[in-house]
Amino acid sequence: MSLCQVVFFLVEYTGMNFVKNSLFFLLFLVILMTTASGVTFGILKLVHKNDTAIAKYDLQKSLDSLPKNIVSSTVQIISETVTNTPANNIATTTISTVEKKPVDTKTSTTTPIAKQTKKVLPIPFTSQAPFGDWADMRQEAGCEEASLLMVVHWITGNKLTADIVLKEILAMSAYETKNFGEYRDTSLADTLKLFNEYFGYKNASVKYDITVNDIKNAIDNNEAVIVPVNGQILDNPYFTPPGPPIHQLVIIGYDDASKEFITNEPGTRHGANFRYSYSNMLSAIGDYLTGFHESIAVRRKGMLVISQNQ
Repeated sequence: MSLCQVVFFLVEYTGMNFVKNSLFFLLFLVILMTTASGVTFGILKLVHKNDTAIAKYDLQKSLDSLPKNIVSSTVQIISETVTNTPANNIATTTISTVEKKPVDTKTSTTTPIAKQTKKVLPIPFTSQAPFGDWADMRQEAGCEEASLLMVVHWITGNKLTADIVLKEILAMSAYETKNFGEYRDTSLADTLKLFNEYFGYKNASVKYDITVNDIKNAIDNNEAVIVPVNGQILDNPYFTPPGPPIHQLVIIGYDDASKEFITNEPGTRHGANFRYSYSNMLSAIGDYLTGFHESIAVRRKGMLVISQNQ
């Protein structure tokens, strides 16, 4: 029995309602054709008056690979079926193939985010001698205390006034004398300890052997940076010559265009947003011992990094 005879047999003895209400006829047709040719139709779509049924199958080969006599016979059978079926039963019958589109295996790329070239943290400024009383040694040597006060008020958001600065510098000097044995020079490690114990904040750390990029990365992470420096190396015309050999200041930002760090320099009343070149700052950075101008063979480059989130 030929393929066409089988199809006509099903149509004649099962009735047209079989075609109208079920996909079995079309599915069986696909099975027969798969057996004959080893190829599966991509899509058989049967459109009724009130609903649409879609049967999808994976296409093993293109429909063009079918023998022409099978394709011709199949189209003729379906066309005759549609012709002999009342129009209100079947509106449209279509056979189509699923086109295989090539898969793009190229790795997608995203536009890189431009690196920041300038950033400044809104850290308030104060001089270490808020009323200009440089004769008071506690203020003359109060750069570490003033630097911490600026950062703490950035954390809290509280206003930093000259009265508060003077009161806190005197209180912190007394605390250092009692707990560290000296208030005039305070090392990075003891400055961190003062931040932890006196103010009660913990989210801070000391980092050594730093570079320009280390400082910039901390700023990018919204972290304040306090550095110990040799003030006699710094290019600051407002220092009384030759400048302080032991000193601390706050780096609040950077500017790649001018290759400068932006600082809150407590060693002068002109220190708000004071700029030092990258090279000048890095050459001046160096830790020192707690005490009073204690000699040290190597002043290790370090910084105290403090997060605003406490």
